[in-house]
Formats: sequence, C-alpha cells, structure tokens
Amino acid sequence: MTFRKNFRRLPAWLLALGWKSLPKSIAVGHAKYTLQKVLKHDFWAASGLYSNGSRRLVLKVYRRQDLLGLPMGWLGRCLAEREISFYHYLQDLPGVPRFLGRIGPNGFVHAYIPGQTLLECSKSRIADDFFDRLADLIRSLHQRGISYVDANKRDNVIVGHDGRPYLVDFQISWRPNGRASTGLSRRALLFMQRMDFYHLYKHKSRLRPDLMKPHEWQLRKHPGLLLRLHRLIGVPFRDFRRTTLRRLGKLDSD
Repeated sequence: MTFRKNFRRLPAWLLALGWKSLPKSIAVGHAKYTLQKVLKHDFWAASGLYSNGSRRLVLKVYRRQDLLGLPMGWLGRCLAEREISFYHYLQDLPGVPRFLGRIGPNGFVHAYIPGQTLLECSKSRIADDFFDRLADLIRSLHQRGISYVDANKRDNVIVGHDGRPYLVDFQISWRPNGRASTGLSRRALLFMQRMDFYHLYKHKSRLRPDLMKPHEWQLRKHPGLLLRLHRLIGVPFRDFRRTTLRRLGKLDSD
C-alpha cells in the first residue's frame, strides 16, 4: 500500500501526522538512515522504509496530530507502547521482525524483512510448506496467550526471500491481562484465535487450494455466527470507508 503525494487533499486531522510526513533521516545506534519510501500513512500511524546503503529498517510513528482540536499525542504514545510490548514479548520467535529501538515518544523501528507480502505474491511464489510454517508461527503466538487479530490483511504477512513466513504490524493484536483475565475474556481470545486460522485458511484457499486439508476447508466454509455478522455489518462499512478515501486521493485499498 503506497501513500500518494496528493494526501493534502485530505483534512489534516484524518492523518496520523497531519500534513507532515515522516522524518527524512533518523539515527539508530551509530548509523544514519534515510527515508526511501512511505509505506503507509493513515489515521492511526505512518510507516516508512529507511536505508543506510547496506541495511534497511522500518520506522512506525503513531498518531501525533490533534483531532478537531483535541490533543491525540497521548493516544499515539499509548498505542506505540502497546505494540512495542508485543515485539518485546515475541522477539525470540523467528517469524517476528527484530525490534531495534524507539524513535521519539510515539515511534519505533524494527528490522526490514526482504521479500513480498501475500498481497504481492502469485501462486507460483508460494512454496508447498509456506502455509504450514505460517500455521506454526500463529500457533506459537496462541501458545503465549495472544491473538494476532490482523491476519485478514495479506499485506501483513511477508513471504521472505528465505521462503519463511513473517508477521508484521501488531497494532490490534490482543493479549488479555493475566491479572484481570475473566472467563469472558478467555472465550473472546479463543474466538479471535479461531479467526486467525480462518483468515490463514482463507488466504491458503485462494493461493494454494491444492494444499487445503478437509478440516481447513471446514473452518473456511463455516467460520461461525460472529464472523457472518461482521460480514453483514462491518464489510459494507469498510468498503464505504475505502471508497470514500480513494475518492479523496488518499490511498490504495488495504
């Protein structure tokens, strides 16, 4: 997803950084990195690809722009802290990019994963064992009491040049607070973890239907009542939002 240069057609409050863009350069450790491309800039955050010639990384900055006169930097700081906590907790998993540090109160950097997103891949680029490896990665998250939640977006799943799966963007991932965990929150977690696999099998059925197993088709075809309600209510709203933003010249579809 690319951020278009005519973003100034939007009101500033609709963008995480307003009409400003990401910094042209940043310092990480003892090295200076230069902005190569803005990957995304929406209401919640802006992300960009940086390089120092030999190494690349990704900077993500959460919301700093006021919302109709109301300060929102505090929310951006909270969201940044939240996602950073997921990176810290999952750093030993091979399918999670390495966390490289903070940039200001609302930003952080993580390693860039060379490869393509599922959105960019054709069927011929998906190895036979890719989705099994992705399922193992998602199970590893689940075993730690986490639901990834955002597996429906194919641009959040990276097919690395090494053939392995990687997950990026833990913005809306969920982990119940252990001290305040209730039966309801645990049931909600199990439901969301089930949806992680539903979206995994949805992608697999589109890209490698020849590898689908009977139980995977079962979940793919019968995801449950709550997801059907989401399709009935949430999908039309999402499509309306995307159409409106395209007309304003903001971004390509998610």
